[in-house]
Amino acid sequence: MNLYWQNDEALIKVYNGIDNLALEGQLRPIVFIIATNRKFDFTSFEQSLLDSLKGSAICKTKGFIHLFIGDNNFIPSKNTCDFLSVKRVKMDSHELNKKDDIGCIRQFQRKLAREACENFEDPILV
Repeated sequence: MNLYWQNDEALIKVYNGIDNLALEGQLRPIVFIIATNRKFDFTSFEQSLLDSLKGSAICKTKGFIHLFIGDNNFIPSKNTCDFLSVKRVKMDSHELNKKDDIGCIRQFQRKLAREACENFEDPILV
């Protein structure tokens, strides 16, 4: 086994197959669920996603990767990831403004997860 997947022919074949399925629209949608009452750095999230998918055909596929975010303090990105669709849901309840109320945040995450499941068929929730 090679230490780097880029040098492993079997793994390259697997990743190429995933790329082809993505381009054909045959993969389950992936939905990142983020709820926070703290600062969310979207630029860093987006850059990390871009770095992870570098060289993949997934970056050319629209409607596959989604971000559902509930937040109070969103830092917009300077980049644009055409393959990433973002749905912002404002958390404006007074309970969500408490820094230490993790229970309210978890409830809001479940709300976003339900919404993702209503919008997409059999999504993968992250």
